[in-house]
Amino acid sequence: MDENIKLNVTSENGIVEIRTGEALPLFNPMDFNVEGQLKCVAEYIAQNYARAKQGSRFENAVVLIDKKKNKIEFIDNVKAAYGQVNIIGILIENPDLKIFGINKGITFNKQEIQQRLRQNAILFKDFDQVKKLINALDELQLTTEETIKDVQDKRGNVDQAFKRTVRDAKGLLPEYIELHTHLYEGFEKVSLKLEIEVDLDGRMPVYSFYCLELDLMLEQNKIKAFDECVTEQMINDFTVLTIS
Repeated sequence: MDENIKLNVTSENGIVEIRTGEALPLFNPMDFNVEGQLKCVAEYIAQNYARAKQGSRFENAVVLIDKKKNKIEFIDNVKAAYGQVNIIGILIENPDLKIFGINKGITFNKQEIQQRLRQNAILFKDFDQVKKLINALDELQLTTEETIKDVQDKRGNVDQAFKRTVRDAKGLLPEYIELHTHLYEGFEKVSLKLEIEVDLDGRMPVYSFYCLELDLMLEQNKIKAFDECVTEQMINDFTVLTIS
């Protein structure tokens, strides 16, 4: 069925250009997705949003807080079909903490420890302390104390418990060495006292590192990091939802 379409066209210069063919596809803005350190959400909002007037807010913009998954997420318009801005900030534990297997019961021989100390001396508060430990490992003499005692359970059964304690004969090993590094990427450095334990693997001395306060400090610094990264602007101007 033919249809007659009437158009009224005006032109300021008296020239009208007519083009034929298929129309260009509609332009749909692309989504913008970024993932970075935990503080990147607060940084994006501070640099791209003026403070809302008192009593108003950006109603379609949402900040999602997920402490279980260690992340903060910002969505600029939850109703948008396209062109959505999505910023995810993640709390990232410093991978350098894994170098010494702290509190994991991981043991290292002398050469492995010396190599790790040399390659990661920048992580320590006192370089001289690191040098002394490297030298002490070369000069170390160990003694063992063996203890056997009878252990009786509640049923009257007697068993023998064997305990071997390895000691530094010359007292060359320091009581602890002190790390000075980030617990989480992008946040301030803290000091950690690493205790050195010595054991024997056969006749070979092996070493492991422990820090009794590490788990507590990780949790305390996690709470502090989230407190710093959920800003007053976010709370007042956006919908903030705590997921976990």
